[in-house]
Amino acid sequence: MVGDACERTGADIFFQTAVAIPEHDFLWVGRWAPAEIEGNLAYGEFSQLRIANFFVAEGLDNPYRFISEFDLFF
Repeated sequence: MVGDACERTGADIFFQTAVAIPEHDFLWVGRWAPAEIEGNLAYGEFSQLRIANFFVAEGLDNPYRFISEFDLFF
């Protein structure tokens, strides 16, 4: 997923999907922490659970060059 982690981007749904499907890795490309963006509904649970298949990368100028590496992108 690419975008700012706020209530309008579905960050909570994306994170819950990672919790539900631990056999797949999930990468969030973009701002995630409350200090960076307000309204991330998943941040509290993310901080507590620390699941092994959920990764956060900071924002990139051009994340699209990495799309070919993904099995699924949305």
